[in-house]
Amino acid sequence: SEEEEEEEEAGERKASCSLTVGCSSLFDPPTHPGLSHLLEHMLFMGTVPYPSENHYDRTLSKWGGYDNAYTEMEHTVYYFDVSQSHFFQGLDIFRHFFSTPLLGRGSLGREIKAVQSEFDISLTSDSSRLQQLLCHESDESHPFHSFSWGSEASLNSDPELLNAELRKLFDQYYYAKNMRMTVIGGFDLQVLQTRVENMFNIIPSDPRAKSTHTLDNSTVPAKSSVNNLGYPFSNISTLNYVIPLKERHTFNLTYQLPSQTGKYKCKPTDYISHLLGHEAKGSVLTFLKERNLA
Repeated sequence: SEEEEEEEEAGERKASCSLTVGCSSLFDPPTHPGLSHLLEHMLFMGTVPYPSENHYDRTLSKWGGYDNAYTEMEHTVYYFDVSQSHFFQGLDIFRHFFSTPLLGRGSLGREIKAVQSEFDISLTSDSSRLQQLLCHESDESHPFHSFSWGSEASLNSDPELLNAELRKLFDQYYYAKNMRMTVIGGFDLQVLQTRVENMFNIIPSDPRAKSTHTLDNSTVPAKSSVNNLGYPFSNISTLNYVIPLKERHTFNLTYQLPSQTGKYKCKPTDYISHLLGHEAKGSVLTFLKERNLA
């Protein structure tokens, strides 16, 4: 048909998947800063059905796909896209990340070096350096005070102990109720939903290991919500002078606000951001420009 010819000329249509896990650097054990980041790397290093290291990357690439992942303060995200004809095959490889990863000790050394490489890149980023300064200035009892990137120094541990800590972190946080998943593809919606549900029902609904995370002298269930963590700064009346790596002059004001998770539909902070960032007459920007400050 004409539609099929047009699609062939434009390249095969792609399908995509993104999965967010409520496992983040805020929940790293204090003995191993950066462990969540390392766990993200280790999931790519083989699963029980697909034990070859980087099999996922190589296979998706062969099918014209792309994949990546990243660890944030509050969550970790894994995602990929691939030609639609290979989507469910890619999804089959992907789903075992979250059910039967090998987390083999033989891969630890290389992946720690990969984490170190990413940290080395952040050392030349002024924004990353400012973020770590904020972490350093926060209360020591708060998980925001931690070193979230991870490095060879922070992850330098007995391989057997480190492997056990990785498995423990996985068992605590990588369960279905602590995940959110989105798939996009040119399939019948009912067919897509049914196939995805049938494929991912291998992930347990609840934590594999019963555990708690002690924060601010209170016991918080092993889940991703940060609503109970409290404010990271008990004293915010501080002024820091930072020498940048790049030739620049910036002025940053940092405020701590209550968790906005429950207000995601109305996003009140977006209104504040819009008002402060507005560039019309009478705006903050106009005021600064009139005084040659912007």
